[in-house]
Amino acid sequence: NKSLLSLIVMSIGLSFGIYVINNIKQPFLVNKGFTVAQVGIILGLISGVTALFYTYGHSILKRFGDFQALIVISIIAALSLFLISFSGPLIVVAFLIIYQLIRALSDQAVTHLQQQQIAELLQAHQLKRNPH
Repeated sequence: NKSLLSLIVMSIGLSFGIYVINNIKQPFLVNKGFTVAQVGIILGLISGVTALFYTYGHSILKRFGDFQALIVISIIAALSLFLISFSGPLIVVAFLIIYQLIRALSDQAVTHLQQQQIAELLQAHQLKRNPH
């Protein structure tokens, strides 16, 4: 199924960005002028807010629809990654938080869309086997 394949590719692309950010977050923030202690506080804050988005992300996505949200999420994620490299220290923290929140939503949107596609494929397969 092309839709399911494209969702998997999109998920891999969005996941690649989070792995890059997670590996460079601490050295990047230290290079922007934050102390190691401040970086720990910032990363703890980001993790806490991200946990809230993982908890309440489904209700947020229900308001907008998974597909529309995924398009917006992809655009915001790309812009956040781009703007992080050109921003000052406080703006970098804001963009990191935005990026992490967007990732929390994208995981849920992709998973829900994949489940819908698989259910549709199974239903179509069953109709082929039992046309009655």
